[in-house]
Amino acid sequence: MSKLADLMRRAARQEVRPIGFAVTTTQHQPTMLVLARVVAAQAAAAAARGADAVVLTDGYRPTADLGRVLWGSEAPVASRDEVRALREAGGGFLVFDADTTPAAALLEEEIGYLMRVDPAAPDAFLRAVETLPLDALLVPSLDGALTVQRTLDLRRLSSLTRKMLVLSVAPAIAPVDLEALRDCGVIGVVVEGLEAVAAVRAKVDALPPRRRPRDGRGVSIALRATGTAYEVEEFPAEPGEE
Repeated sequence: MSKLADLMRRAARQEVRPIGFAVTTTQHQPTMLVLARVVAAQAAAAAARGADAVVLTDGYRPTADLGRVLWGSEAPVASRDEVRALREAGGGFLVFDADTTPAAALLEEEIGYLMRVDPAAPDAFLRAVETLPLDALLVPSLDGALTVQRTLDLRRLSSLTRKMLVLSVAPAIAPVDLEALRDCGVIGVVVEGLEAVAAVRAKVDALPPRRRPRDGRGVSIALRATGTAYEVEEFPAEPGEE
């Protein structure tokens, strides 16, 4: 499992509510990731503002130490060797386009892959995407209001590919829209520039815990195209619900 997939797995895990009246002191785990899309010179500042991961738009490494914050690159690669060089430089993931990236680039292990995808792609294409070793799909920003139809489009994308989704969003996105996106398979959001990072970070941190599914069961979420799905932890039954 790549470091990016591990971050997503942690964010997808539901918080377990204690039974009874016992007081517990558990650290709140954010349920969505915030990825900052910045130039290399801004990577450290983005990390300081709360980004979970940094997407470099210009090159293969940040200009300063990011500590424990994960970083990756969207610079085009022409070979598997370039992906290996990214990994050896400390990069945790690659953002790429399917039609311009050589197939051999996906052979490198111990690095995450985030592929850009059109939500309107045909069903057959999306089903084929399931077979690729991807950590998630990167969806372009949605123009206009977040309607039920748009959430259905995202659910279709997640269902056919069995991948988690990462969506580009504007800094002014409403918290309720973040919650709705989370409910339809969006595990992370990408923001542009430094000013957006802190604003969206605060909104994500303030989100309520994931809602309990109406059938009372956990949610199965695929994080890797190996045929394995990670089972999100179930809420324990409340007294009288057995």
